[in-house]
Amino acid sequence: MNVMKKRNLILLGCMLALFTGAANPAAAQDDTYGQAGDWLLSYQTARTSAMGGAYVANADGALGSMWNPAGLSRMLQNQVHFESASLFGESRMNAFSFALPGRRFPSVGISLVTLNSGDFQRTNELNDNLGSFSNGNMAFYITGAKRVGKRLRLGANLKIARQEIEEFSASGAGLDLGAIIDLTPKS
Repeated sequence: MNVMKKRNLILLGCMLALFTGAANPAAAQDDTYGQAGDWLLSYQTARTSAMGGAYVANADGALGSMWNPAGLSRMLQNQVHFESASLFGESRMNAFSFALPGRRFPSVGISLVTLNSGDFQRTNELNDNLGSFSNGNMAFYITGAKRVGKRLRLGANLKIARQEIEEFSASGAGLDLGAIIDLTPKS
C-alpha cells in the first residue's frame, strides 16, 4: 500500500469518527426528572469535573459526602467548604459544607446545596404578562463515616431535598450508603 492510500484511509477514518461522534442521539428523560432532588444528579464542583467519574473513589472533602459518604473518613483535619457559581441568566448555585474528622468516633459532616433561578415571566395562552415566578432547589445532608478495619471505610448520608416552582413544592428524604475498600496496603 503506498503512502497516498494510507493517508487517504487515515483521513477517511478521522472524518468518519468525527461525524459519528457529532451525531449523538438525543437523550431521553429518565424517571427522576421533575422530582425533588433530580438536579443533584448532575451537580459538579471544579474538583469533580477535573477528576471525571473517579471522584466517587476519592471523595475525601467536606462536600465529597455528596458522591460517597465513606470518603469523609479519609479527612485528616476539619474542613469548611463554600462555593458559589453564577449560571445562565440570574441562576445561582451555592454550596456550604462543614466536616470534622474522627478517629475513635465517626467523622461527621453537614452540607447545604442550593440552586435558585432568577425570575421567569409568567404568561397565559394569549401571551399576556401575568407577573413572574422563580424556581428554587435545596438539599441538606447529614453525614457520618467510619473506618472499619484496615482497608474498609463505611459511610451514610441522611438527605432532605426540596423543590419549589411557582406555588408548587415537593420534598423528599433519602439515605445514601457508601463504602471504600483499599485493595492495596498503604506504603
